Amino acid sequence: MDSMLSADKIQHLLVTYPVFLFSLVFHEYAHAWMGLKRGDDLAKAQGRLTLNPLPHMDPIGTFAMPVFLMLSNFGFMFGYAKPVPMNPRTSSKDMAIVALAGPISNIMLIPVFLAAAFAIGKTFGVSVMLGDHGMVWVGMEEHPIAGALFMMMFSGAVWNVVLAYFNMLPVPPLDGSKVLYYFLPMKGRELFRQFQRYSWIALLLVIFVFGSIVFIPVVLAQLIFIGLL
Repeated sequence: MDSMLSADKIQHLLVTYPVFLFSLVFHEYAHAWMGLKRGDDLAKAQGRLTLNPLPHMDPIGTFAMPVFLMLSNFGFMFGYAKPVPMNPRTSSKDMAIVALAGPISNIMLIPVFLAAAFAIGKTFGVSVMLGDHGMVWVGMEEHPIAGALFMMMFSGAVWNVVLAYFNMLPVPPLDGSKVLYYFLPMKGRELFRQFQRYSWIALLLVIFVFGSIVFIPVVLAQLIFIGLL
């Protein structure tokens, strides 16, 4: 049985956590930036319009959860940062636009990470393939630094797919719920507000009960990335 503290998992965590953290921070920065553009300066006033990770970090979501998941048999990293504050008087339209900014920022990062991985892979002959027990990183022993950078860039592309896709699920408090709320009729909005008190239960059900189904698009994206590189 794979040890939770296996050398491979620890190496993967140390190499790729920085780019995972950057992706989370960039997501929250995009929320704050768009909020300011839409006339809400609350996030800026609270120091969230920054790429410095410290104001965005949540002890559980930004550190404990992703580290545990990466070192466990889940074998992937996922987490969240502190939600960017919004003025409660913000219109539902502006709230939806600010919400969309986060996932869009992650989508923008995907081709950047893929291009970097492609360039590193072709230059140094490092690559990734899908083995019987997960990812197999080819060329790491011959080119450890280039291999580590390739792993970082490839993982960054995959995790930004996860962050963009997962955050667009229409379950509170995810970004997709704010977009859905904007398009609901008044009666639907009232029901949605009542549902929000149970939102964390619904979110946990999505992750742990339907997780394998929900994340099928992410697995497909991962396979496509492997084929491209």
